[in-house]
Amino acid sequence: MNNVQGVGNFTLSTMHPLILGGTAISMKGYKLEDTFLDATPLMENSKIIALIDGTLTITNKVKAGTLKINCVRVDADYKKGDWVAWGNELLKLGDSIGSTIRGAYEFNGAQFGISFFTCCIKTLKPAILAGNDAPSYDIELTYADWDFV
Repeated sequence: MNNVQGVGNFTLSTMHPLILGGTAISMKGYKLEDTFLDATPLMENSKIIALIDGTLTITNKVKAGTLKINCVRVDADYKKGDWVAWGNELLKLGDSIGSTIRGAYEFNGAQFGISFFTCCIKTLKPAILAGNDAPSYDIELTYADWDFV
């Protein structure tokens, strides 16, 4: 059986109450032949903890982590979907709320959606310049929770 992912059938949007009153912005600037979204859990989801009385307990609900978005500049205006401009605007505002980031895509004819909640900028380089290529920005955000939608 062959697996097929439709090229271009991907959207990623962000919403933050301090930017455009929380209106969703459709983000842009992903290279076709590159990983453009990578979500990594903060720590192991399931952990066995030995207690002093010899019993064991298991934790299994860690949903926080780091979200890496690899993108290129597409505009100087965050309202037009530029990740770097959007991130710089949040850094300027001093974000203490966090954003919601939603992704939707197709794979093997099925629709998928995922949301990341309470996302805050972890690292964002203010500028990258390159010669004969559009430089890639690796933006890292922390998220408190995620869910399939």
